[in-house]
Amino acid sequence: MSNPTLRTARSNLILAELPAATLADLLPDLDVQLLKVRQMLQPRDRKADHVVFPIDGVASMVSMGNSGHSIEVATIGREGMVGLPRFLGGEKASVEIFIQVPGKGMFLRSEDFKRHLKSRDRGSRARCCFIPRPCSRKWRNVLHATATTR
Repeated sequence: MSNPTLRTARSNLILAELPAATLADLLPDLDVQLLKVRQMLQPRDRKADHVVFPIDGVASMVSMGNSGHSIEVATIGREGMVGLPRFLGGEKASVEIFIQVPGKGMFLRSEDFKRHLKSRDRGSRARCCFIPRPCSRKWRNVLHATATTR
């Protein structure tokens, strides 16, 4: 569709908490797209091409049990993002994520997401700019420790 405005980007609560300079750097690489019911955002055990920041609508995270039955383990709306494995440095997810309630989302190519993470890597402060301020200090410390041991 198009690149989001600053106001649109801030409708996702993770992006809203980023420092202004970080968000400004992301804007040209974000693409606002419609999210359609049952649209697959993260296939299980496959690389995701994009990280998605929902503006509205809801994604459903589903895990497959040993019996072959699936169960919804989380929902993701404008407070979150689809693509946590990419954020943590992985490639694939053991769950699948699809759209349950239609809306719009901001898509960021996985390669661009990795580039933005690297550009914000300030040694011991790796990845912290992408962790929203409301997150607990403990969560930040876990991610900080993970980033600095690589």
